[in-house]
Amino acid sequence: MKDGIILKTIKFIDRVCYTIYLKLTRFVTRIFGTKHYELAGKCSSCGACCITPSIPAGEIIWNFKPLESTFLAWQKYINGFELIEKEEESRLYVFNCTHFDAKTRLCDSYSSRPGICRDYPKVLTYQVCPIFFESCTMKAYDPKAEDLLNKLDSENLTDEQMKLIKKELYLEK
Repeated sequence: MKDGIILKTIKFIDRVCYTIYLKLTRFVTRIFGTKHYELAGKCSSCGACCITPSIPAGEIIWNFKPLESTFLAWQKYINGFELIEKEEESRLYVFNCTHFDAKTRLCDSYSSRPGICRDYPKVLTYQVCPIFFESCTMKAYDPKAEDLLNKLDSENLTDEQMKLIKKELYLEK
């Protein structure tokens, strides 16, 4: 279901707003020194992130039903995301993307895809514990990893302990 001119225009305006929001929040993040990771690896176009996009919700959208209904309607009619489930514990909406073609592993509206699709997986680098799909060839990397690894070299750690520390603290590219 390719996007027509009206949907492309709506999505363009939404993308501009989303981009401004991202730039502002990331600017504030840098000012306050909030830790974030860098991306390592290269996208292999596995499509794992396209099959079931997930969007975290703020408390207001999650708990105020008229806003939630508006949010879900936007996702369905504008972005082409059909709700699969709501994960209560993490306040996460999990969708099926109607634009993703499972056979070709491509998006039929790639040029007008929403901001959240364009920003993925970079958005994960601003999470405390970024978790990537198993098939994803990209991962988060702590930009201060080298300093920490140098300090850990002086400790008497087993190979198994070091491997676990590297994985849990995002110290490997």
